[in-house]
Amino acid sequence: VQGPHRARLASGAVPIYRNSVLAVMAAVVRDEGVAALFKGLVPALIKAGPTSAVMFLVYGQTRDLILYLSDKGSEDRRSDHDGGVSQ
Repeated sequence: VQGPHRARLASGAVPIYRNSVLAVMAAVVRDEGVAALFKGLVPALIKAGPTSAVMFLVYGQTRDLILYLSDKGSEDRRSDHDGGVSQ
C-alpha cells in the first residue's frame, strides 16, 4: 500500500502467518474467503497495463529503427565496395 493510506492501514490488525505458503493460503481462505487471495489484483493490473504498453511500443519502434539503420548502413557499404553501382 502506498500513499497517505499506508500509515492508517499499517496500524490496523494484520495477521501474522509463519507457516508454509499453502498453510497461509488455506488460513486466508478459511478466515477471509477466496476473494481475499485476489485483493489488490485490479489496481496492480491497472498500474502495470500502461507501463507494459509503453514498453512494447518503445521496443517495437526502437527495433524498427535499428533494423532500418542497419539496412541503410549495409546498402552504403555495398555501394562502397562495388564502385557505387547498386545491384
